[in-house]
Amino acid sequence: MSSVRQTEASLTIEQAAEVPAGTGRFVGRSHDWLAIIVYAIGAAVTQIHAVAHIGSHIAGNVVGDPPQFMWAMWWWPHAILNLVNPFVSHAVWYPDTLDLASATTVPLPAVLMAPVTAVAGPVVAYNVLNLLAPVLGAWFMYRLCLRLTRSAAASIVGGWLFGFGTYGLVEMQSHLHLVFTFAPPAMLLLIARRLQGEMTARRYTALSAIVLIAQIGCSTEILFTMTVLGAVALGVGLIVAPPSGRRALAHLVPLLAGAYLIAGLVCAPYLYYAFTGPAFSTGIDHIYEADLLSFVVPTTATWLGGSRFSGVSGGFIAGAIETGTYVGLPGLVMLCGYGIESWRRSAVARILVLTCAVTGLLALGPFLSVDGHMTIDLPWKALHGLPGFGEALPVRLGLYVELAAALAAACWLAATARPAVGRWVVAALAVVFIFPSIDGKVVGTTYRTYDETYVPLPFFTDGIYRRYLHPGEVVLPIPFGMSGDSLLWQAQAHGYFRLASGWFGNWPHDYFFDPVVQEMVGALPYSDPVADMRSFIRRHHVGAVVMQDWKQGPWPQVMAQLGLQPVQVGWVTLYEVPVSMR
Repeated sequence: MSSVRQTEASLTIEQAAEVPAGTGRFVGRSHDWLAIIVYAIGAAVTQIHAVAHIGSHIAGNVVGDPPQFMWAMWWWPHAILNLVNPFVSHAVWYPDTLDLASATTVPLPAVLMAPVTAVAGPVVAYNVLNLLAPVLGAWFMYRLCLRLTRSAAASIVGGWLFGFGTYGLVEMQSHLHLVFTFAPPAMLLLIARRLQGEMTARRYTALSAIVLIAQIGCSTEILFTMTVLGAVALGVGLIVAPPSGRRALAHLVPLLAGAYLIAGLVCAPYLYYAFTGPAFSTGIDHIYEADLLSFVVPTTATWLGGSRFSGVSGGFIAGAIETGTYVGLPGLVMLCGYGIESWRRSAVARILVLTCAVTGLLALGPFLSVDGHMTIDLPWKALHGLPGFGEALPVRLGLYVELAAALAAACWLAATARPAVGRWVVAALAVVFIFPSIDGKVVGTTYRTYDETYVPLPFFTDGIYRRYLHPGEVVLPIPFGMSGDSLLWQAQAHGYFRLASGWFGNWPHDYFFDPVVQEMVGALPYSDPVADMRSFIRRHHVGAVVMQDWKQGPWPQVMAQLGLQPVQVGWVTLYEVPVSMR
């Protein structure tokens, strides 16, 4: 009976998509190492500054966000080993607390990197993860393409276009949780194997649950968008596939539901804190939407044409750091070429193209923006009030546009029986068009696009803090919050002190409305900084103020008026606060 069912499944997928069962098994094993080497070299080249200075440079240029992931490298192993509730931290924003599940703190990668963090520090662990993430995403995309095309060369290209697409490259600059993009192609690969009769229902459900658990441990945002667009693709398939294909897809639904149920039960504590914790980005979807031109106009993150078109891309509402929807003209040519050639004979082509169109429409957000100008309302506006959509950023759906374009490119390249030079020229151009601007400058600054430096401060890296601070003492760092690296300082000190600061995309209510906080981050002009600082120190029981020597601003004068004496040591200036002031 089981062999009959497997034969039926295999026939179903052949009829629905014209893909022979088992192709991936005999085509790609000898090419797997080649794919890994290509992607590893690609990761090293695109992050060359981080590779050359792995303990102090990262592939980014945003002060504020990367240190929160470096802090996570310390927090998760520390909490687990010390039997502390890992979902709630009292180490930052004292005396408030931080809900780790509602923030972006990559628990699974942090735990896996614990040995690296212990030996080499959080900056190195952060860089290793940034190097691994695109390779992992490209690898699963390669395996998916290989299963559908039987062409190793075309599949390596497809893997590159996805793993090293513009979405991943721009998110690499600041959002570690969003560069782990392995789950969408991995889930599609498992679906293909199940439909081709190579996997039992039980094995498919178990492996899908593992992928979902891993994705929850990296990013609940990608889990949410992957689920929504997976439902869209399934709905499209149930409409456009032939009867046999619709039956096969319908049989997947209970298995997928079982995988989600297993993942939800395994991750229940984490999901509980994620759902009940504060929302960090509710209502900002209207300022992080894709511009219609962003699919074909590069931003400054891209080497070819990025600077030349900066006058246009500079007007994109989401900005260069978030606009990851650029596919480029060659990529669109391959996507359209595949759709036109295969529309009638392949249900996969119809599902792919229609789902990509829906995804692109949703990525445009609640309003159609063209060259920075908002025009008509779009479907996302109707979704805004639904659970999850208010926190998801539409522009980040560029991930799935790139997935569809990469898969279509591989299928298009492999569609001819003999080598087609013209197609491979287009594929080469597609790779060139999305190549990052490694040594390019951020417009209006002296910073490289993919090179942010974190200067090791001996006060923290050499353990000098132990001579001046008490265990658990509350420290006010300057620069404050997103303006500085205090989360990295605390991670380097292994949580020896607590922080009256932090940055995880937002602040607690008490911090957000504090005048001295707004003054420290430059959001408000100075009114009475001495009185404001005295009040802040007392309410947050600050025992010491630590200032980075070359980023002190006007605050040494404020400390002098408060009667605090400076101590310069280890590239910081330390002010001990007497007990009477706390």
